Amino acid sequence: MTMPMLAAATAAAAGLLAAPYLAGLTLPAAAHSGTRSASWWRPRTTTLRRTVLTAAVAAVLAGLAGAGAGDHADWPAFLVLALAGTVLALVDAEQHRLPNKILLIAAGAGVVLLIAAAGIDHRWDDLARAAVGGAAVFALLYLAALASPRSVGLGDVKLAGLLAGYLAWRSWPTMVTGLALGFLAAGLVAAGMLATGRRDPLPLGPFLITAALIAIAIHP
Repeated sequence: MTMPMLAAATAAAAGLLAAPYLAGLTLPAAAHSGTRSASWWRPRTTTLRRTVLTAAVAAVLAGLAGAGAGDHADWPAFLVLALAGTVLALVDAEQHRLPNKILLIAAGAGVVLLIAAAGIDHRWDDLARAAVGGAAVFALLYLAALASPRSVGLGDVKLAGLLAGYLAWRSWPTMVTGLALGFLAAGLVAAGMLATGRRDPLPLGPFLITAALIAIAIHP
């Protein structure tokens, strides 16, 4: 088994092991603020169907992250992105929202783990590019959201900035590929829905997250 395959298999296994806990975080009560907000992170009992769905999504996303990271020091950072992305994608698909708590965890862990990876592999230039890329994409989409609030939500703006940072850590082409693929896929699905007369709201998060991890996997 090659190193990328081993890294992908290990990450996918981690996704499967984490699935029961992640499934609890996708519950509506855990995603919304309120009286339970102080204990939102505690494991919750959920259905077998939700757990199986979460496990499938986590295994795929984590496998992509592991395949892209290989045996480099950024493997833990991309695994965290995949696990947090699992919760974000499922919550957005079901509730059309992206919980700030999960976004903050992914961002905070990403900063710490990518700084550690930069120190281990001497990739300070990559770290600087990640910071610039994430900030630039967030700023551009934030301005777009202010100009046209119905075109993109603030949750999507935060997510895109977060993903841009992870993608730019790899390279500028990786960042462009990941974001463009996500927006293009969402646009095509939205166009197909309109063509068939459906006007249901389309969650952008699952497209952006999946596309970002595909880009990471194909740009190792």
